[in-house]
Amino acid sequence: MSTPSNIMEGTMKELVERAKQGESEAMGTLIEEYSGRIYAFFYSRHPDRALVEDVVQDTFLKAWENISKLRDANKFVPWLYSIARNCFRDAVGKAYRNIPLDERFVSSEEDPVEDVEREEEMERLLRLLRSLPEAFWMPLWMKEWENLSYEEIAVALRISVGTVRSRIARARRKLRKMWEGEHR
Repeated sequence: MSTPSNIMEGTMKELVERAKQGESEAMGTLIEEYSGRIYAFFYSRHPDRALVEDVVQDTFLKAWENISKLRDANKFVPWLYSIARNCFRDAVGKAYRNIPLDERFVSSEEDPVEDVEREEEMERLLRLLRSLPEAFWMPLWMKEWENLSYEEIAVALRISVGTVRSRIARARRKLRKMWEGEHR
């Protein structure tokens, strides 16, 4: 299972079990550990910080309200992403694809020219990723940026592992084709 480096897998499972018993401190620790990841996941897709913050807040509110229903503490991460995905869809509907990119990168101050080039490439990649249908960008993001396993992605998206693999491969091919098409 993919977990942030701050929480070891056994500790995460213990926190989930304690949260399931109604312990708010345990849920608070889980929120601290995962809220940044959920935020980054959706901010890459939608540049409205306030909207993404609302999605994160709604995600953890719904997670807290429903954590007692989670059967397997080891499935917390895909379960949480499933809730987050639904909150995101509710918040932005179908219009999210047409929203322009926003400034979102911080300079390393080591080499300003390199920073600008890296930022331009990242903006281009995110723009191309954003142009993919959700069925393709979401599993690719979860695999490449969130380091979730194929199995965790399948659970979060409620699709088979084979479908996850297929969509990620197709997304990579589409991105590569679009990237190369822009360089010509």
